Amino acid sequence: MHEEIEPNNYDKGNKNNKRNELSNPHDATFKKLFGQVEIAKDVIEKNLPKEIINDMDLNTIERLDGSFISEKLKETFSDIIYGIKINNKDVYIALLLEHKSYKDKLTIFQVSRYIIDLWSKTIESGKEELPIVIPIVVYHGKGQWHYKKDTRELIPEYNKLPKYLKERLPVLKHDFIDIRKQDEQEIKEYNPLTRMVIRSFKYIFDDKDKLLEYLLISIEETGEDITEELYRMLEIILIYYSATNKDITEEDILNKIRELEGKGGKIMTVLQAREQKGIERGTEKGIERGIKEGAKESLVKMNIRLLTKKFGSLSDEFKTKLSSLEVAGLEAIADNIFEYKTIDDVEKYL
Repeated sequence: MHEEIEPNNYDKGNKNNKRNELSNPHDATFKKLFGQVEIAKDVIEKNLPKEIINDMDLNTIERLDGSFISEKLKETFSDIIYGIKINNKDVYIALLLEHKSYKDKLTIFQVSRYIIDLWSKTIESGKEELPIVIPIVVYHGKGQWHYKKDTRELIPEYNKLPKYLKERLPVLKHDFIDIRKQDEQEIKEYNPLTRMVIRSFKYIFDDKDKLLEYLLISIEETGEDITEELYRMLEIILIYYSATNKDITEEDILNKIRELEGKGGKIMTVLQAREQKGIERGTEKGIERGIKEGAKESLVKMNIRLLTKKFGSLSDEFKTKLSSLEVAGLEAIADNIFEYKTIDDVEKYL
């Protein structure tokens, strides 16, 4: 069990967290998604060197509360702290999201300051030993990263220095994950839900067509069932897209599903569930209006929209029959929207 170190206070409190979600959706989404133990474990296992992974007991990984980002660094990083056993020793793993809009050659020193701040906090808390910390910088910006990740590489002919000098020079090296440089072959090494997270951060700065395509591919890869975990993750991701001005409409989703020959079609069931649960952040204004009008009525309207887009204008008699169905029947119609060849295929539900 890792000993608790009192984190910095500025990161606490719902008011600050809510403000942060609005001003920096990348930061807020990073904490929600990479803050899930199974996602973090998958990312750590696939990105750190095998030599250290082999010494880790991944079954002991646990998320630790709080943040150790100081006021000076809060514009540079967001952090998530995990505790883990390595050769039976307690070790911290710090996932640090680099969230400036530009590459910063001072990042290596900012990581060093982060570690020193954490160590200082440790000593101030009355402890006499410093914890081992593995810093991992996570980057998903547009530009190529060319900066050093080891302070020794910044010192000319470091290896030729006498032992006396080497012992007095501060040394720090951080691991680095460049999400945008990970290709599809590498991404497919992750578990299906992790792939969805990685692709969302990889393509968030691309056009919405590519972003939506890889979201639907990711959904397809999760299998047949819509689990509660998948539902929660999609909810976070769709809010992330909305907060970053990716105005993805229901029509965009339908068109892309057709283009991908039905892949990811179960996202429509998730959108229905969002309406029924009264979540007000839909993928378009029509869904938001439906939320307020009640679960059944919103399902009727959604089905009419879907079937009209697929088959053209619907008769008043058909709409009346549709409106008389219970919620279960309406859900069944929407779930099978991509299976219908003609409007007659829908009649069996009426």
